[in-house]
Amino acid sequence: MSSTTRPKSFNILTYKFHALGDYSRSIRMFGTTDSYTTQTGELAHHMIKKFYRHTNKRDVAMALTKQERQRTRIQRQLGDHTSKEMSLDTLLPDRTEESLTEYHHVMRALPCNAFNLTNFLRENKSDPAIKNFVPKMKDHLLSQLYGYEYDSDEHLFTDNKCNDLQIVGGLNRVIESTILRVNYTMYDIRRKQDVMRPGPACFAITLSWENSPNAHPFWYCQVI
Repeated sequence: MSSTTRPKSFNILTYKFHALGDYSRSIRMFGTTDSYTTQTGELAHHMIKKFYRHTNKRDVAMALTKQERQRTRIQRQLGDHTSKEMSLDTLLPDRTEESLTEYHHVMRALPCNAFNLTNFLRENKSDPAIKNFVPKMKDHLLSQLYGYEYDSDEHLFTDNKCNDLQIVGGLNRVIESTILRVNYTMYDIRRKQDVMRPGPACFAITLSWENSPNAHPFWYCQVI
């Protein structure tokens, strides 16, 4: 017997090469292959084998069922971002759970999260991050009200238009949004949601709007 690797010649007379020209048409008709592959179901027995090792080998069906239920409950608890803080009445009254997926994002704002923005700006006036905060905030709000599409730079408005923008309650009582839920479609055509909360561990990545030759394709940010 030889210990060397046997040579393998390139062969195009296989079904994979024969079907290669049909892949793009099939994806347009049925979606990506991982949407209807049987591999997911075929690999399910791996989890059953793992559960079986923790049974007493007697009432196997009941033991497997209990372990599967426990695993499902734990996953729901770890991934439950729709608790009391994310109730439908809090997010959007008169809306059902299904209709919330129609929105690109949903922000949560409760009156109990109000704070005094005037005092905040006064106490942190030496912070470069809040330089010209109020004019920039008004430019941003007016851009949203006029429906301008974001192009990496905020639209600048005249002083007259900025003065016409009246904030209800003034800057003494501003409601802070504590949760942002973003809806999006995954590569396998399934709907998914991401939840972002302000904090030291909340980071996000978006496509860059810069068009220079050496521009980085992504922007990175932290929700503070």
